[in-house]
Amino acid sequence: MNAREKEALKRGILLASAVLILLYIAYQVYLVTHSTVSTQLAYSTTVNDSVATEVFAVRNETTIKSSGKGTLISVIEDGSRVAKGEAVAVVFSNQSAASNYAELSRISEDLSRYRRLNSQQSSYAVDVSAMNDKVSGDVIRIAEIVDSGNLAGLQDSIYDARDDAITTQIATGEEVDLNSKIAQLTEKYKSYKAAGTTHSSLNSRTSGYYSSTIDGYETTVDYGSVRELTAEQIKKILDSEPKAKSPRIIGKVFADFDWYMLCIVPTNRAGDLAVGDTVKVNFPYSAVSSLPAKVYSVGNEKSSDDTAIVLKCNRMDSGIATLRKESAQLVIHSYDGIRVNSDAIIVNAKGDKGVFVKEGNLCRFRKLDVIYNGEDFVLSNPHEEAGYVSVYDNVILGGKGLYDGKVIS
Repeated sequence: MNAREKEALKRGILLASAVLILLYIAYQVYLVTHSTVSTQLAYSTTVNDSVATEVFAVRNETTIKSSGKGTLISVIEDGSRVAKGEAVAVVFSNQSAASNYAELSRISEDLSRYRRLNSQQSSYAVDVSAMNDKVSGDVIRIAEIVDSGNLAGLQDSIYDARDDAITTQIATGEEVDLNSKIAQLTEKYKSYKAAGTTHSSLNSRTSGYYSSTIDGYETTVDYGSVRELTAEQIKKILDSEPKAKSPRIIGKVFADFDWYMLCIVPTNRAGDLAVGDTVKVNFPYSAVSSLPAKVYSVGNEKSSDDTAIVLKCNRMDSGIATLRKESAQLVIHSYDGIRVNSDAIIVNAKGDKGVFVKEGNLCRFRKLDVIYNGEDFVLSNPHEEAGYVSVYDNVILGGKGLYDGKVIS
């Protein structure tokens, strides 16, 4: 290789080195001014601060007894109000009379509904689209009742769906022969009526809510002494076995609007509860999903790991009427806020706690107003004013070398 070739090679190497150095510098400048980051959407959520426990329901219960003879049929739904002296069941001397009575009740209900629909046929002026939506809602409601396992109101919901479907047919001009159906039901009613439904009644001795469920715990706890119960006594109540059920007892009436839930909680959490506080009681394994209740009493046992808590509630329906011993979650506090991953949190030069969010191709700092600290997240109180993190912000996770206004990708 001659001198000229050596000189050309040298210049080529120097040029290539210069190009590589320029490319490296450009790459470093890009890294400083542009940053590829991963983000997580901020979203609104609710976090419950709760305590797991077991509850025992206490009501002022009066049982209703039969003579033990004949066939009984309830005439009032579980969880319904009943007046003193009102019939809660009817007694028949034989099964045939009882069957006739039940069928007569069903036919009478059908006749009332069909007659009402028939009387309105000439005056229907309804929004067909709205009626179609109503029928769909009826079907969904039936599915929800079946799925919940609490079948109270199922029959009425089925009747409502049928009536709304017939109403839609009439409104769209479809011919619906209700007269024939009414005539058939009328003849059927007369036939069952003639067969006889002689019966006597069992009446409630007090006013209140009726339940046909007998679980053997009706006399376990004195309704008037729940406030004095200790944690140890409540534990024994929760561990107790039901008494044998008498076949003569066919139902009971809760004589007071208020009823109580007995439970014990760790003493280090009892301080979060005060008499008069409202809590939500969740039942994860019951058809009754949750109930509001007030703290009625908080035990003051000394040197104890557990504290007696008595909650008061006045809600009632057929599902609630069957509650007795249940696993529960006492929701002491609920926090509503914007959830943000803890890995995204920083403190800026001004001492403000916050996060960086991605807006277009820019990095922006947004402050946090932390109201709850979770294991790997925080909840920030929503603020309408600018400068705070908002729902649907793209929060940057673990970014390095970030600052407000930096160009990112």
